[in-house]
Amino acid sequence: MRLLSEIILDGRRDQNAFRPYVEERAERMRRLRIAARLRAKLNAEFGEEARQRRQCAGRRTRVDKAPSPLGVILLGPEKVPAAFFEQSTIDAMVAP
Repeated sequence: MRLLSEIILDGRRDQNAFRPYVEERAERMRRLRIAARLRAKLNAEFGEEARQRRQCAGRRTRVDKAPSPLGVILLGPEKVPAAFFEQSTIDAMVAP
């Protein structure tokens, strides 16, 4: 939001002026979608495999100090290391 307000207050109206905001927002939303999918996978699936997945994810957040998907959503995706959003990290989080 700060970035957008700075562009508007600066008085620039050309399309390129908004490019930094568009790029930042696209990355922020990509990260939020990843966190939301992880949260849904961990908390909205049932069965033995889902239970094991939750245990594994819980262990990663306690022992490895990995951020939880809920933490990403509550803190804001820009406050979480980029490595959290890499496919290898995501796979490790949801592996049963």
